[in-house]
Amino acid sequence: MSDWRRRYRLAACAMLIAAASAHARPPEAPDWEQLDAQQQRVLAPLSTEWNRFSPVHKQQLLALVPRIEQLSPVEKQRVSARLRQWADLSEEQRAEARRRWLQLQSLPAGQRQQLLTRLKMRRQALNPTPNGGQE
Repeated sequence: MSDWRRRYRLAACAMLIAAASAHARPPEAPDWEQLDAQQQRVLAPLSTEWNRFSPVHKQQLLALVPRIEQLSPVEKQRVSARLRQWADLSEEQRAEARRRWLQLQSLPAGQRQQLLTRLKMRRQALNPTPNGGQE
């Protein structure tokens, strides 16, 4: 077989493989039913809201799944509780939470840390539990 025919066939095979892998790629904004079992388990608190999320928001949440899977069981429960709390908020409450988060992030590091420490102490005083006031 001539050299150019071999190169042509190799190039054709490479293009077919590339095309097949492009179609095998998961969707960028999958519906809930398109998530795998692990993703559904981790993101279960958001299942009723999932299909309404923007593609960017879905990708951000999907990127967290491997990190959440590496947490201890107690930490996983805490994340799951937080996701449930977030899912239960109204749109207005979520907007307010985002506004406060941005406000917190704009503070100088020392001031931000003082505020977080005060908030943590207040939460512990209001909700004394064996694990230090954390869900």
